[in-house]
Amino acid sequence: MRAAIACVLLPTLLGAAPEAGLRAEDHVYALAQTWSCRTMRGAETHKTGTRTGDRVDVLNDVHPAGAPAYVLNDRYGFDPATAQWHVVLGTGSPIAIEAIAPPWTGATWELTGRQIGGAPARVTYELFSDQDMRRKIEFLSGGAWRLSGAERCIRGEESPPANVCIASNAPSHLVSFAPLDFRTMPTQTPDGTVEIVIHLDEQSQVRSTTTIQSPSQVLTAAFLQSVRASTFQTEIRDCRSVASDYKMRGTVANNRFTLQY
Repeated sequence: MRAAIACVLLPTLLGAAPEAGLRAEDHVYALAQTWSCRTMRGAETHKTGTRTGDRVDVLNDVHPAGAPAYVLNDRYGFDPATAQWHVVLGTGSPIAIEAIAPPWTGATWELTGRQIGGAPARVTYELFSDQDMRRKIEFLSGGAWRLSGAERCIRGEESPPANVCIASNAPSHLVSFAPLDFRTMPTQTPDGTVEIVIHLDEQSQVRSTTTIQSPSQVLTAAFLQSVRASTFQTEIRDCRSVASDYKMRGTVANNRFTLQY
């Protein structure tokens, strides 16, 4: 049965254009179903959605590659007075995103908002068919939208094929940075700027680093300790993760650290 499902869905999953025959209805209610997804970071997510009137709640059972599973909850509530959806992704979590959007009547649905306590966020849903959709999450950084995460989902219990295109092209980027711990740094550590190149493998793991400039080996070591505890996403090229480089600069001054991408 699994092979049969994959054979039926694969042409749709690999197609770039949505079906022309999608009805002009609010597709948000389609989220009140069971969906299975793959993310650009290698996780598998199983979504269970329920609808209560004009509210849709989605439980995301996330299984990262090589890490413990966890659960995130999304909430979609429609306000008839404003004809807007009020959406919270990852409710109650440190990475929650709040956004609003009009009804989802076309193939693409774009929400604009902000991560709680963080940067402006843009979430885009693409409906390729009633069985196949993609979600992309971007954050505004340096005046440009940068892709933070993406997932490809199909309706039902079966995950998309392992070679499905989740994101076509995206540069390598920092997902989360582990701050420097000044308590572990010697008091005589000089201020200054460290610039390094991080060499990422196909799984977005730090393979090695190259130091371009630094005022001291002590400061370099502290910066590299934070780098190795941070999370990155390697470059995506033609729908595949590839080994790539990512340059970072960090400046320490008066016991304060400023990260420059």
